[in-house]
Amino acid sequence: MSGAHSSFIRLQTQSRISATQWKQWSNALGLETLEVEDIWDEIGYPIFTATRQLPPISFILQLRAERRQADLFDFKDEIASLLTFLNLLGQLQDDKLGGGKTIAILFRFFRIKVSSQAGEHRANVLVEEFFFDLCKLILVTRAIGKETVTLTEVLNLVIRRQMPVDKVVELGMQALGSRPYAHISRRCLEGPPTAKEMAEWDEEDDFEEDGDDDSYEEEEGDDDDEDEEDDEGDDDNEERARRKKKSRRKNKPRIDLPFP
Repeated sequence: MSGAHSSFIRLQTQSRISATQWKQWSNALGLETLEVEDIWDEIGYPIFTATRQLPPISFILQLRAERRQADLFDFKDEIASLLTFLNLLGQLQDDKLGGGKTIAILFRFFRIKVSSQAGEHRANVLVEEFFFDLCKLILVTRAIGKETVTLTEVLNLVIRRQMPVDKVVELGMQALGSRPYAHISRRCLEGPPTAKEMAEWDEEDDFEEDGDDDSYEEEEGDDDDEDEEDDEGDDDNEERARRKKKSRRKNKPRIDLPFP
């Protein structure tokens, strides 16, 4: 038995994916047997052991084929962030964000935005940009009220029709209209704020808080005036009561007592 075949048999035993399938993936992607084993040992098997669920190993191998010059552990970190995000989408249980084709198209989007551009270099910045764009597209998907519009369809606008993400975001902002959450959604869609914009937001918040304080002070002032008026009214009432009592005493008839 050849070394390559025995390796594929081991992968079959651990993954429950046939040795023939592993061999087909290896040949189709131009990956050495050792490279395929590394992906399974460092990424696939730990996930399978922890969750008892197979990760999308064929898509991971496709990404590795494009990033084979990169350090394996750098690649592992990139994939970890993507798999974590996919798990989050699954936890949301949102039909507009999930579906059978979602994983495939998300990996394809990752290949376009990250793997095909990074080469042998670390892809931290590209991965960050990928997630910024993906979050924008998710928000656009939710902003469009039609139930038939899914994340897969929105991603296809970028991948198949080659529409820039910014253009898709612009369509999403138009779809927001005057919804109650339109303002905050537009802030998110416009991307991460600059330091200057964040400072302006802080100033707006401070101004709103100051306005609330002024209103509170005015209310307190009004309350004080009302208290003073109430006190004055109470004093007048007491004075009138004293005068009335004194008047009754004056007008009361004199009674002669039977003893000195």
